Amino acid sequence: MLVGYFDESGTERNHEIALYAGMVADSVMWSRIEQRWRAKLDQYGLSHYHAVDCENGEGEFSEMSRGIRDSLTNYFSSLISEIPGQMIGQVINHDDWERLVPNHMKSHFGDNPLYLSAVVSMQMTSVWSRTCVDGEPVALAFATHQKHDQVLADIHANLWRHPDWRGLGSISFVKPQRSIPLQAADLICYEIRRHLLNPDPTKDRQARINFEKGGQIADAIGHYHPKTLELLMRHLDGDT
Repeated sequence: MLVGYFDESGTERNHEIALYAGMVADSVMWSRIEQRWRAKLDQYGLSHYHAVDCENGEGEFSEMSRGIRDSLTNYFSSLISEIPGQMIGQVINHDDWERLVPNHMKSHFGDNPLYLSAVVSMQMTSVWSRTCVDGEPVALAFATHQKHDQVLADIHANLWRHPDWRGLGSISFVKPQRSIPLQAADLICYEIRRHLLNPDPTKDRQARINFEKGGQIADAIGHYHPKTLELLMRHLDGDT
């Protein structure tokens, strides 16, 4: 069974960018990394991996040295790179959303660019399914969030009923603490955000190298720039 695991980043405007991102792969492939991922967590007495806490030395990572925290991120990103899957996601700048999206279109997406990102990510999943796996349904698992779950469920229901978006399977909402693949999605989101807001001038960040080797991250993650966002709004406004 194909499953896409997705997490979000950028819930507030001061976060600069909003995105949903993750990866689609066969459930068997996901299971192949879970045992090693859990073993590494157990080795360091961690309940789960959280990229922001690991990077900043917070929460369960507060007593760890920088070197150990970096080694954990590099290790987990290398496990993700082993999976023959497809990274998918969509980035929207908060400032572009505020300046370029008309109010009536903002309300169409719940006044939140995250929901536009979710729509496009689900559509990208559908396109990938039809293009690469002959329309095989992809079950979607999102990191649960009290504010977002029902909105995402409604978005999914509308797309699932539409003939243009075949290839979408069921949707569920899960706590990342209970799901290794959702912890992987969290790391993918973190690395996308870091790459866009704090690019590494030497291009030698190991997690990024691992992802580019395994998941083609640069080709799979969309980023609406001002001109393309304006064009999208014109297109959608013509359809409504």
